[in-house]
Amino acid sequence: DGSILPVLVTATAAYASDGRFAFTRSIVVDLTHQRLADSSLREREQFIKRVAEATPDLVYVVDLALRKSVYSNREPTRALGHRPGDLDAMGPDLFRTLLHPDDFAVLEALFQRFETATDEDVVETEYRLKDAGGAWRWFHSRDVVFSRDAGGRPTQILGVAKDVTQQKAAQAALSRSEVFYRTL
Repeated sequence: DGSILPVLVTATAAYASDGRFAFTRSIVVDLTHQRLADSSLREREQFIKRVAEATPDLVYVVDLALRKSVYSNREPTRALGHRPGDLDAMGPDLFRTLLHPDDFAVLEALFQRFETATDEDVVETEYRLKDAGGAWRWFHSRDVVFSRDAGGRPTQILGVAKDVTQQKAAQAALSRSEVFYRTL
């Protein structure tokens, strides 16, 4: 019909016994469907990236073996007051640097819970992270198994965390007020 198609051409030259070129054997593969699939995949990746970047919560993927974040949207940097790239530069020391010392056991228990978690399980936890100014911020996270190895063991978790520092402060103030009221 005269339309132009993307193709992959593989050709091999064949020579006569006297060494002169005789002919070529060629294979031509139509790449139209591959290009459409690639384009569709890029569009889906762009959609997912835009959703993750638009959410006001922290979105992240943690490698369980390395105990390291392998993806996060820009919210952790904003919520903790760091410059872009600071958190990535911490690499495997990210949790040791930012996590409250009392919450290491909480994080380890979270990782252990995924050893038996199904793909439908949502694991919730709360922990504190140090912001750029040195203050502790509370986060409530909801995590799920993101990927598994060939044996079915979880290798990565996907999580969404919300900064609940203000809610924690309000709860503490309410508790203090209630204690004061009861004391009166």
